[in-house]
Amino acid sequence: MNQTIKHVLKKIPFARQINARLRSRQDIADIGKLFVNPELYLTALTQKGAGTVTLKTHDGLNITIRQNVWDARIIKEIFFDKPYTRHFNLPANPVIVDIGGYIGDFSIYAAKYLNAGRVIVYEPTVENFAILKQNIENNAFNDRITAVNKAVSNSNEVILNVDIQEGNEVHVSGYWYTDAERRRIPSVTLADVLAEHRLKSVDLLKVDCEGGEYDIFPAVTDDVYSLIRNIVFEYHRVDGFEKKFERVLSRLKAAGYTLQMDEAIVYAYRV
Repeated sequence: MNQTIKHVLKKIPFARQINARLRSRQDIADIGKLFVNPELYLTALTQKGAGTVTLKTHDGLNITIRQNVWDARIIKEIFFDKPYTRHFNLPANPVIVDIGGYIGDFSIYAAKYLNAGRVIVYEPTVENFAILKQNIENNAFNDRITAVNKAVSNSNEVILNVDIQEGNEVHVSGYWYTDAERRRIPSVTLADVLAEHRLKSVDLLKVDCEGGEYDIFPAVTDDVYSLIRNIVFEYHRVDGFEKKFERVLSRLKAAGYTLQMDEAIVYAYRV
């Protein structure tokens, strides 16, 4: 194991909890390979705290996260596991639409490592959106990433449950966290997104919106789908999701996509 990581683990209480959240010794080694300051990542992964930390990669990215497990796990998912880019052959400088942008994790990954020429990202909650905007600023991606503080659905407004936990850990869903604060949030359709940003084609549409996928995809028309080459989305097991999920898959097939699944991720692409 990397000597720096060994030193960090000795300094962090409950180091065994880290191993429960990282699949292998290789995962731990990869942290040191990616981040200049791995101790901040490991601390966030295991100990909730106030404020934010900025992770610095060896190749120049600056990623601000809140000191909570959820933000740290999202970074691990996007930068280590890379679930949204499997099975696709994207062109150089792809155009990407990111629905459910959270703290900008996938958007800045796309700008840096996919060399995206343009990223349009929508995030409905002001708390997550503030960190998303900071991450865009951190990396001087303002000319390539356009961020919008709205939801994407099949209507002009959605009601979302917003659960803010210790460490400013923000969870949002129209289905879960029913005891949390309920917010009315402006929303647009996918057709609105393409029209507003004058997108003539989209190389990758990524969707992760905690059940909102069941409203988005069935409402999209064939002319909009014809502009989107690849789609990747995470599906969520909300109440009654089976019929909702089947409806989404049927709609995508009818629009001409070939589908592939990998755990809770669906990949739709044109052959």
